[in-house]
Amino acid sequence: MTEQLEKYVRLNIEFPNKAGKLASVLATQKRLIESLSKTKQSTNVQQLLISAAEGYDVAQDLLEYMKTTLQEVANDSQTLIEGARMRNTIYLQSVFISELMESRDKWWMDKAKERGLMK
Repeated sequence: MTEQLEKYVRLNIEFPNKAGKLASVLATQKRLIESLSKTKQSTNVQQLLISAAEGYDVAQDLLEYMKTTLQEVANDSQTLIEGARMRNTIYLQSVFISELMESRDKWWMDKAKERGLMK
């Protein structure tokens, strides 16, 4: 379980850092595209600028989607972790109760043997 927990913790730390770097690069590219689009360019350069602008929009959309999805995963992982902790607590309680009942039964059997009620 520790490895799974670490995976989600790393995901919550690493994705925002990586997404932030990508967002920074995209913002720089957007400024350059806007600046270059105001100047006279050849047809090929114009097509490149349009393609780069479309790529920017797609990348921004992907970042937003991933941010939302990973937040949902983080929420789910927290719920799963809490559920696993509860399951572990219930298991430990059941072990304790079983041992307690065995101890009680043994005590009653010993008392019954002492009084000659059982052989």
